[in-house]
Amino acid sequence: MFVHIGNNIILRQEDIIGVYNIKAIRNTNEYINIINKLTKEKKLMKKEDSEENTLIITEKNKTIKGYITNISSVTIEKRLKNTSFN
Repeated sequence: MFVHIGNNIILRQEDIIGVYNIKAIRNTNEYINIINKLTKEKKLMKKEDSEENTLIITEKNKTIKGYITNISSVTIEKRLKNTSFN
């Protein structure tokens, strides 16, 4: 199944390995390290002029990517639940 995460980006649900509320983790060493690493490797996708609410981490073909979106993590989680067959 597919999930729309904003900014005209649609991800495959099975590729998503984490959805994080940026406001809750912004000042942690883990968040800073992940953002720095993804930025350095040019694997962080974000729209420059939008509010940063959610970090979504994906893995596809053993490649990790990050997406920052203005959509709330709660909304992303709801979309993920609505696309599953559970």
